[in-house]
Amino acid sequence: MVFNSKYKIEIVLHLLSKSKKAMKEICLPIPHLASGETAEVTITIGNKKSVFNFRIEQFEWQAENEVTNSLTRINRLKKAIADYDTSWELLQIFSADENATHVQVLYRKKN
Repeated sequence: MVFNSKYKIEIVLHLLSKSKKAMKEICLPIPHLASGETAEVTITIGNKKSVFNFRIEQFEWQAENEVTNSLTRINRLKKAIADYDTSWELLQIFSADENATHVQVLYRKKN
């Protein structure tokens, strides 16, 4: 695994001989990404190389009116996701604390 200041991560996977069980997911700790920064992950399996780009975005999460707070937050996040660049796909919405001002969202660049 290689880490550098541009958040480029390279992973080389060596498959065990004749094993029919395939690994479907990998969990990687990566350096802190600021909103809008992209992490490029290169995965090599045998001779095949695949490149994936991930991005964390932050969307506003506070509401002015406590009575409609939850609904306002949900509608605002829904609109932000719907209006986001369609060349990126939504992977995960992270939990936000009750007093949080922003919620983080993870995207992956479509190939």
